[in-house]
Amino acid sequence: MESLQRCVDEQILFTVCPVTTTFTTRWRDLEAEDHAIRIMADAGLNMMVNSDDPPMLKTNLTNEYVLLVEKLNFTSAEIKKFIINGIEGAWLDDSTKREWKTQWSTEIDKILQLQ
Repeated sequence: MESLQRCVDEQILFTVCPVTTTFTTRWRDLEAEDHAIRIMADAGLNMMVNSDDPPMLKTNLTNEYVLLVEKLNFTSAEIKKFIINGIEGAWLDDSTKREWKTQWSTEIDKILQLQ
Protein backbone atom coordinates (compact mmCIF):
# COMPACT_ATOMS: atom_id res chain seq x y z
CA MET A 1 0.00 0.00 0.00
CA GLU A 2 2.87 2.33 0.75
CA SER A 3 4.23 1.95 -2.80
CA LEU A 4 0.75 2.51 -4.27
CA GLN A 5 0.41 5.77 -2.37
CA ARG A 6 3.87 6.83 -3.49
CA CYS A 7 2.89 6.24 -7.13
CA VAL A 8 -0.27 8.32 -6.61
CA ASP A 9 1.59 11.09 -4.81
CA GLU A 10 4.37 11.27 -7.39
CA GLN A 11 1.91 10.90 -10.30
CA ILE A 12 3.91 8.05 -11.85
CA LEU A 13 2.47 7.44 -15.31
CA PHE A 14 1.20 3.93 -16.05
CA THR A 15 0.33 2.74 -19.53
CA VAL A 16 -2.68 0.43 -19.73
CA CYS A 17 -3.68 -1.73 -22.69
CA PRO A 18 -7.13 -3.29 -22.17
CA VAL A 19 -6.90 -5.97 -24.88
CA THR A 20 -3.47 -7.05 -23.66
CA THR A 21 -4.90 -7.75 -20.21
CA THR A 22 -7.25 -10.31 -21.71
CA PHE A 23 -4.27 -12.27 -23.01
CA THR A 24 -1.54 -11.76 -20.44
CA THR A 25 -3.26 -11.45 -17.07
CA ARG A 26 -5.92 -13.25 -15.07
CA TRP A 27 -8.46 -10.58 -16.12
CA ARG A 28 -9.91 -12.18 -19.24
CA ASP A 29 -13.21 -10.37 -18.67
CA LEU A 30 -12.93 -6.61 -19.11
CA GLU A 31 -16.24 -6.21 -17.29
CA ALA A 32 -14.96 -7.87 -14.11
CA GLU A 33 -15.54 -5.63 -11.10
CA ASP A 34 -12.02 -6.32 -9.89
CA HIS A 35 -10.30 -5.64 -13.23
CA ALA A 36 -6.84 -4.19 -12.66
CA ILE A 37 -7.41 -1.14 -14.87
CA ARG A 38 -10.53 -0.16 -12.94
CA ILE A 39 -8.76 -0.73 -9.61
CA MET A 40 -5.81 1.38 -10.75
CA ALA A 41 -8.09 4.25 -11.76
CA ASP A 42 -10.14 4.03 -8.57
CA ALA A 43 -6.91 4.15 -6.57
CA GLY A 44 -6.01 7.44 -8.26
CA LEU A 45 -3.10 6.21 -10.34
CA ASN A 46 -2.03 8.36 -13.26
CA MET A 47 -2.78 6.38 -16.43
CA MET A 48 -2.64 6.66 -20.20
CA VAL A 49 -3.86 4.18 -22.81
CA ASN A 50 -2.01 2.37 -25.54
CA SER A 51 -2.61 -0.52 -27.89
CA ASP A 52 0.53 -2.57 -27.13
CA ASP A 53 0.87 -4.84 -30.21
CA PRO A 54 -1.96 -4.04 -32.66
CA PRO A 55 -1.18 -6.63 -35.39
CA MET A 56 -0.76 -9.52 -32.98
CA LEU A 57 -3.68 -8.62 -30.73
CA LYS A 58 -5.95 -7.41 -33.56
CA THR A 59 -6.64 -4.06 -31.92
CA ASN A 60 -5.86 -0.38 -32.30
CA LEU A 61 -5.93 2.65 -30.06
CA THR A 62 -9.53 3.48 -30.97
CA ASN A 63 -10.64 0.00 -29.97
CA GLU A 64 -8.79 0.27 -26.66
CA TYR A 65 -10.70 3.46 -25.81
CA VAL A 66 -14.01 1.93 -26.92
CA LEU A 67 -13.40 -1.02 -24.59
CA LEU A 68 -12.62 1.33 -21.70
CA VAL A 69 -16.01 2.99 -22.19
CA GLU A 70 -18.15 -0.01 -23.13
CA LYS A 71 -16.66 -2.70 -20.90
CA LEU A 72 -14.93 -0.88 -18.04
CA ASN A 73 -17.48 1.96 -17.81
CA PHE A 74 -15.04 4.86 -17.97
CA THR A 75 -16.60 8.25 -18.58
CA SER A 76 -15.75 10.72 -21.32
CA ALA A 77 -14.05 12.90 -18.73
CA GLU A 78 -11.86 9.99 -17.64
CA ILE A 79 -10.97 9.19 -21.25
CA LYS A 80 -10.00 12.83 -21.81
CA LYS A 81 -7.82 12.67 -18.70
CA PHE A 82 -6.03 9.56 -20.01
CA ILE A 83 -5.30 11.36 -23.29
CA ILE A 84 -3.98 14.46 -21.54
CA ASN A 85 -1.93 12.25 -19.20
CA GLY A 86 -0.21 10.81 -22.27
CA ILE A 87 0.79 14.28 -23.44
CA GLU A 88 1.98 15.23 -19.96
CA GLY A 89 4.08 12.05 -19.76
CA ALA A 90 5.63 12.43 -23.21
CA TRP A 91 9.28 13.29 -23.60
CA LEU A 92 8.55 16.78 -24.85
CA ASP A 93 9.56 20.22 -23.72
CA ASP A 94 7.13 21.97 -21.37
CA SER A 95 6.12 24.55 -23.97
CA THR A 96 5.04 21.88 -26.46
CA LYS A 97 3.19 19.98 -23.74
CA ARG A 98 1.26 23.12 -22.73
CA GLU A 99 0.40 23.88 -26.36
CA TRP A 100 -0.71 20.35 -27.15
CA LYS A 101 -2.73 19.99 -23.95
CA THR A 102 -4.59 23.20 -24.78
CA GLN A 103 -5.19 22.21 -28.40
CA TRP A 104 -6.16 18.64 -27.64
CA SER A 105 -8.41 19.61 -24.72
CA THR A 106 -10.28 22.03 -26.96
CA GLU A 107 -10.64 19.41 -29.71
CA ILE A 108 -11.77 16.70 -27.29
CA ASP A 109 -14.33 19.05 -25.75
CA LYS A 110 -15.71 19.83 -29.24
CA ILE A 111 -16.00 16.13 -30.02
CA LEU A 112 -17.73 15.39 -26.72
CA GLN A 113 -20.29 18.14 -27.34
CA LEU A 114 -21.31 16.37 -30.54
CA GLN A 115 -22.39 13.29 -28.63
